[in-house]
Amino acid sequence: MNGIIAGNSTKQITGPEQLEKASDSQITFIGSAKYAKLWENSQANVAIINDSIELEPGDGRTFIRVKNADLAMAMILELFNPEPPVFDDDIHPAANIHASVKMGAGCKIGAGCYVGKNVVLGDGVILYPNVTVFDDSIIGDHTVIWSGTVIRERSKIGMYCILHINVSIGADGFGYRSREDGRGLVKIP
Repeated sequence: MNGIIAGNSTKQITGPEQLEKASDSQITFIGSAKYAKLWENSQANVAIINDSIELEPGDGRTFIRVKNADLAMAMILELFNPEPPVFDDDIHPAANIHASVKMGAGCKIGAGCYVGKNVVLGDGVILYPNVTVFDDSIIGDHTVIWSGTVIRERSKIGMYCILHINVSIGADGFGYRSREDGRGLVKIP
């Protein structure tokens, strides 16, 4: 981060928060001059701030001046990011996995998952509970798929992807077109 400290706060920081919502034990950030006016009324004790912004922290408060506050805050958020849920069983007994599935090393599949015929799961793929992967789909190494996601048949997902809760991949999406005779619509699959 290579920040320069300005100010003299002695408070312990317990976590990050938005500028307007932060308490005096939280760190925040000011990545744009348009947010600088919010600092005066913020309860935050410490802020990561772009070094191009002309602002003083005030008594008992601290700035960490950096070139890019957004990137620096991303590093701070990683420090406070909770660990993901732990699997008691790598493959939950309540998962429904077709016998033809090819599964790489280190895969984890949660309760209620359905993995269809001829699916290929790369190494380290994680399917959290209640994920559906339909037939002939391929999921690349180290991809994480969160609960409620549906991967339709013949879909191909790359490596190191993260699909968050309730994502739908491969569903109808091309809409409808009017029939040439004007009598109704034709669905585009």
